[in-house]
Amino acid sequence: MLRSAAGETAQGDAAPPQIVFVPSPINAPHVLDMDADCSLMGWLGGHGLSSALVDWGTTTPEHRDHDLDHLATRLLLPMLQKIGRPVHLVGYCLGGMIAMAAACHIEVRSLTMIATPWHFSGYPARRRAELTAMWQHHRPACEAMGLVPMEVMQHGFWTLSPAKLIEKYLKFGAMPED
Repeated sequence: MLRSAAGETAQGDAAPPQIVFVPSPINAPHVLDMDADCSLMGWLGGHGLSSALVDWGTTTPEHRDHDLDHLATRLLLPMLQKIGRPVHLVGYCLGGMIAMAAACHIEVRSLTMIATPWHFSGYPARRRAELTAMWQHHRPACEAMGLVPMEVMQHGFWTLSPAKLIEKYLKFGAMPED
């Protein structure tokens, strides 16, 4: 579903969006528009640029076969085609991969990818081995549930760069309250 800055479905808006944000299916859509008082989509709208945010909905075991191809071609492409004109497509994290795949099948005005994974072999062999061990540990439970819980995904990210995780929170804690 596409959501406008007002939280409504974009297809119900008077003007189709000029910019479509595609979050990772791992995160809730508000990861790209977290605060109503400091809203990226609201700011864009205030500057004459209508935008919409893809909401993938809640992942359930029935979605276990929804790979990146499915998300791009069966879910995102129909949303974009309903808009009826090329948009600026902005993907975040795995949403960038999905946006890039969709942009291969439909005309877009531009494609922007933020924090999109690309060159996985760039991680040191030790980190990849730790990630493999972590997955081997969690895989039976994930298969039994029919999905990979957010906590397991986060554990995977932490395994790839544990020092960066700590650094991120230390920097955040040192920021002024405002």
